[in-house]
Amino acid sequence: MLRSSDGGFSFSSLTSLSGSLDDQYWRDLQNGFVVGQAAVRRTTDGGQSWQPIPGVSESGLFFGGDIEFLDQELGWIVTDFEAYRTTNGEHPGPT
Repeated sequence: MLRSSDGGFSFSSLTSLSGSLDDQYWRDLQNGFVVGQAAVRRTTDGGQSWQPIPGVSESGLFFGGDIEFLDQELGWIVTDFEAYRTTNGEHPGPT
């Protein structure tokens, strides 16, 4: 995963996440989520480090996933076999 802070003139590597990434959502420059093959992660430091999301199983991530937010608080993470919803923008729970 690469990040640009100058409108795309240059890019830097954020970190090494294993597996392919299928979708991402960024609330702002520091807070974001990624989902994909073998990865459901959240960052609070602009992508320099990534943490698992408490309560979200990665067992269903064989072929990827999707993440959608209606606003900064209401969102869903969908994997091949599971769906999770958040109403506070922080920790999605099973739906």
